[in-house]
Amino acid sequence: MAHIDTSASGGKGASQDFELNLAPIIDCLVVLIAFLMVSLSYLSIQMLDAGVSSPGGTVQSTSQGVSLNIEIKGNDKLQLTIQQGNKTIEKSFVALADLDGSIIAVLAKTKLTPETALLSADDEIPYEQVITVMDQVRNHVSKVQLSGF
Repeated sequence: MAHIDTSASGGKGASQDFELNLAPIIDCLVVLIAFLMVSLSYLSIQMLDAGVSSPGGTVQSTSQGVSLNIEIKGNDKLQLTIQQGNKTIEKSFVALADLDGSIIAVLAKTKLTPETALLSADDEIPYEQVITVMDQVRNHVSKVQLSGF
Protein backbone atom coordinates (compact mmCIF):
# COMPACT_ATOMS: atom_id res chain seq x y z
CA MET A 1 0.00 0.00 0.00
CA ALA A 2 1.37 3.41 -0.92
CA HIS A 3 0.96 6.50 1.18
CA ILE A 4 0.45 9.94 -0.35
CA ASP A 5 0.86 12.89 2.00
CA THR A 6 -1.35 15.83 1.08
CA SER A 7 -0.61 18.06 4.09
CA ALA A 8 1.72 20.33 2.11
CA SER A 9 -1.00 21.09 -0.37
CA GLY A 10 -3.09 22.97 2.15
CA GLY A 11 -5.45 20.18 3.05
CA LYS A 12 -6.62 19.29 6.54
CA GLY A 13 -3.58 17.10 7.03
CA ALA A 14 -5.42 13.99 5.94
CA SER A 15 -3.60 11.36 3.99
CA GLN A 16 -4.85 9.37 1.05
CA ASP A 17 -4.14 5.71 0.60
CA PHE A 18 -3.52 4.56 -2.93
CA GLU A 19 -3.69 0.86 -3.71
CA LEU A 20 -2.46 -0.50 -7.03
CA ASN A 21 -3.87 -3.91 -7.90
CA LEU A 22 -1.09 -5.84 -9.60
CA ALA A 23 -2.97 -9.12 -10.03
CA PRO A 24 -4.46 -8.31 -13.50
CA ILE A 25 -1.09 -7.07 -14.77
CA ILE A 26 0.66 -10.22 -13.57
CA ASP A 27 -2.08 -12.38 -15.12
CA CYS A 28 -1.60 -10.66 -18.50
CA LEU A 29 2.17 -11.15 -18.35
CA VAL A 30 1.81 -14.85 -17.51
CA VAL A 31 -0.56 -15.37 -20.45
CA LEU A 32 1.78 -13.42 -22.75
CA ILE A 33 4.79 -15.51 -21.70
CA ALA A 34 2.83 -18.74 -22.19
CA PHE A 35 1.69 -17.59 -25.66
CA LEU A 36 5.25 -16.71 -26.68
CA MET A 37 6.61 -20.05 -25.48
CA VAL A 38 3.97 -22.01 -27.39
CA SER A 39 4.41 -19.97 -30.58
CA LEU A 40 8.20 -20.36 -30.46
CA SER A 41 7.85 -24.11 -30.31
CA TYR A 42 6.25 -24.04 -33.78
CA LEU A 43 9.15 -22.21 -35.42
CA SER A 44 11.18 -24.36 -37.72
CA ILE A 45 14.91 -24.53 -37.31
CA GLN A 46 15.43 -24.59 -41.06
CA MET A 47 14.29 -21.28 -42.52
CA LEU A 48 12.48 -21.07 -45.82
CA ASP A 49 14.80 -19.24 -48.18
CA ALA A 50 12.94 -18.63 -51.40
CA GLY A 51 12.72 -15.66 -53.69
CA VAL A 52 9.18 -14.52 -54.46
CA SER A 53 8.23 -13.02 -57.79
CA SER A 54 5.09 -11.04 -58.50
CA PRO A 55 1.95 -12.98 -59.48
CA GLY A 56 2.16 -13.91 -63.14
CA GLY A 57 5.78 -12.81 -63.17
CA THR A 58 8.62 -14.58 -64.87
CA VAL A 59 12.12 -15.37 -63.83
CA GLN A 60 14.41 -12.46 -64.52
CA SER A 61 17.35 -14.05 -66.25
CA THR A 62 19.95 -13.18 -68.78
CA SER A 63 19.27 -13.89 -72.43
CA GLN A 64 21.17 -17.21 -72.19
CA GLY A 65 20.05 -18.12 -68.63
CA VAL A 66 18.52 -21.55 -68.17
CA SER A 67 15.49 -21.86 -65.88
CA LEU A 68 13.30 -24.73 -64.75
CA ASN A 69 9.60 -23.85 -64.51
CA ILE A 70 7.42 -26.15 -62.44
CA GLU A 71 3.64 -25.80 -62.33
CA ILE A 72 1.84 -27.89 -59.73
CA LYS A 73 -1.52 -28.99 -61.11
CA GLY A 74 -4.35 -30.85 -59.40
CA ASN A 75 -4.36 -34.65 -58.96
CA ASP A 76 -0.62 -34.78 -58.12
CA LYS A 77 0.45 -33.75 -61.64
CA LEU A 78 3.30 -31.39 -62.46
CA GLN A 79 4.40 -29.64 -65.62
CA LEU A 80 8.17 -29.29 -66.05
CA THR A 81 9.45 -26.73 -68.55
CA ILE A 82 13.09 -25.92 -69.22
CA GLN A 83 13.67 -22.54 -70.83
CA GLN A 84 16.82 -20.93 -72.15
CA GLY A 85 16.16 -17.23 -72.39
CA ASN A 86 12.68 -16.98 -73.92
CA LYS A 87 12.95 -20.27 -75.81
CA THR A 88 11.29 -23.41 -74.45
CA ILE A 89 13.72 -26.33 -74.66
CA GLU A 90 11.73 -29.15 -73.03
CA LYS A 91 8.19 -29.51 -71.67
CA SER A 92 6.85 -32.61 -69.92
CA PHE A 93 4.10 -33.68 -67.54
CA VAL A 94 5.05 -35.88 -64.58
CA ALA A 95 3.48 -37.33 -61.45
CA LEU A 96 4.43 -35.91 -58.06
CA ALA A 97 5.85 -39.28 -56.96
CA ASP A 98 8.21 -39.31 -59.98
CA LEU A 99 9.41 -35.70 -59.68
CA ASP A 100 12.97 -36.39 -58.53
CA GLY A 101 13.68 -38.94 -61.26
CA SER A 102 11.93 -36.82 -63.88
CA ILE A 103 14.08 -33.78 -63.11
CA ILE A 104 17.22 -35.92 -63.43
CA ALA A 105 16.00 -37.40 -66.73
CA VAL A 106 15.04 -34.02 -68.22
CA LEU A 107 18.34 -32.42 -67.20
CA ALA A 108 20.30 -35.36 -68.61
CA LYS A 109 18.32 -35.24 -71.86
CA THR A 110 18.83 -31.52 -72.40
CA LYS A 111 22.38 -31.47 -70.95
CA LEU A 112 21.59 -28.11 -69.33
CA THR A 113 21.99 -26.96 -65.75
CA PRO A 114 19.27 -24.52 -64.68
CA GLU A 115 20.28 -21.48 -62.66
CA THR A 116 16.85 -20.92 -61.15
CA ALA A 117 13.57 -22.75 -60.70
CA LEU A 118 10.21 -20.96 -60.83
CA LEU A 119 7.53 -22.77 -58.84
CA SER A 120 3.83 -22.03 -59.23
CA ALA A 121 0.72 -23.90 -58.11
CA ASP A 122 -3.02 -23.89 -58.56
CA ASP A 123 -5.08 -22.32 -55.78
CA GLU A 124 -6.42 -25.62 -54.43
CA ILE A 125 -2.96 -27.15 -53.90
CA PRO A 126 -2.09 -27.44 -50.17
CA TYR A 127 1.09 -25.69 -49.00
CA GLU A 128 2.51 -28.96 -47.67
CA GLN A 129 2.65 -30.24 -51.25
CA VAL A 130 4.30 -27.00 -52.43
CA ILE A 131 6.98 -27.32 -49.73
CA THR A 132 7.55 -30.99 -50.64
CA VAL A 133 8.07 -30.06 -54.30
CA MET A 134 10.33 -27.17 -53.30
CA ASP A 135 12.52 -29.48 -51.21
CA GLN A 136 12.86 -31.95 -54.09
CA VAL A 137 13.69 -29.18 -56.59
CA ARG A 138 16.35 -27.78 -54.25
CA ASN A 139 18.32 -31.00 -54.65
CA HIS A 140 18.92 -30.04 -58.31
CA VAL A 141 18.63 -26.22 -58.48
CA SER A 142 20.11 -23.80 -55.96
CA LYS A 143 17.63 -20.92 -56.42
CA VAL A 144 13.90 -21.56 -56.12
CA GLN A 145 11.43 -18.72 -56.73
CA LEU A 146 7.73 -18.80 -55.92
CA SER A 147 5.28 -17.32 -58.37
CA GLY A 148 1.56 -16.60 -58.20
CA PHE A 149 1.08 -17.07 -54.45
